[in-house]
Amino acid sequence: MKKILFLLTSPSPFGADLSILTNVNYLQKEKKIDPIFIIREKGNLEKYLRKKKYKYFIIPFYFWVSKKRFFLKSFIKLVFNFLLGIYSVVLLRNQKIDYIYTNTFTTNFGIILSILKRLKHIFHIRELAKEQFNWEFDYSKKLIFFISNKFSYRLFVNSEYLHRMLQKDINKKLVKVIPNSIDKKFVQKNRYRFKKKVKLLFVGRLDDDKNPLILIDTVKKILKKNKKFVIDVYGDGYLKEELLKQINSNKLNKFIKIKNYEANIHKIVKNYHIGLSLSRFDTFNRTIVEYMKSGLTVIANNSGNNKYLFINGKTGILINNLNSSILSKEIIFLLNNKKIIKKIGSNAYVYSKKTFSVKESCNKLEKYLSL
Repeated sequence: MKKILFLLTSPSPFGADLSILTNVNYLQKEKKIDPIFIIREKGNLEKYLRKKKYKYFIIPFYFWVSKKRFFLKSFIKLVFNFLLGIYSVVLLRNQKIDYIYTNTFTTNFGIILSILKRLKHIFHIRELAKEQFNWEFDYSKKLIFFISNKFSYRLFVNSEYLHRMLQKDINKKLVKVIPNSIDKKFVQKNRYRFKKKVKLLFVGRLDDDKNPLILIDTVKKILKKNKKFVIDVYGDGYLKEELLKQINSNKLNKFIKIKNYEANIHKIVKNYHIGLSLSRFDTFNRTIVEYMKSGLTVIANNSGNNKYLFINGKTGILINNLNSSILSKEIIFLLNNKKIIKKIGSNAYVYSKKTFSVKESCNKLEKYLSL
């Protein structure tokens, strides 16, 4: 049994965290790994780890990405990460660790810690900083990938699409594709009980990348043709207050309802009919697969890896050049054709049951990490 130290970066378990935690739970149950964690701060993620009785440490390490690069700030973050690394070595002195596993490509802290402790480092690259979040690395792209290749035992990517995007930057001998795993608890039969309204679902961070504000103009356009629907929004983020403000000012409270972050989202997905995925860019959109596994008809922006997750027109709907006019037309069409919602959703359910399984993902981790 290998002891692996996982570095998780968000206070709430978002997509990247949920993916690795799904793998960790499976591999721990199979007695393949003994996991411990470093997280940056308190929050829902800490509550989850405590509930699962996993050992964890809170260390406020720094990212090597930011909205804008400043040399002095980048240098200060590097110094603090080295100091926090030394502190972590002392803190972990009684832990016999085999691997350090950095779960996103947003921090160099795992590399620094692996150098200080002389351990093998794994980088799981799940995002493209510039394209996806408009982030800048603290150093040049060439230097970032030189460091990552030089000081990593394995470089995992979460899709063939991302593999192709990075093929000129990463060491071919180190890189392996480990798709995001989706917990089998999302596989739930949808009964398509429409009653008086069609229920739409939006799940994700409420930030610019996930594009939640497009819902305002979209709903205003839908209301000119159909009023028998509601969109429930589950998520947190810096745009939450702005979204709520626009909902109130446009008197859309009956049609867009903001819910809080939901840790057990799998319990409610099957109660919806249409799943919205409006991100500007994703290397692997796990929300789409979660929707499909619960029999929802997905409407997704044709960006990033999305077109590889389902068959357009058969197991989901892709929108090119996403805007509120096109999105509203697609939704209005489905609102007026509930049989198509059921047909596409049922096809998606059958199709997705065969893909992105936890076992498949964990088998690859076992192989590549010699568990």
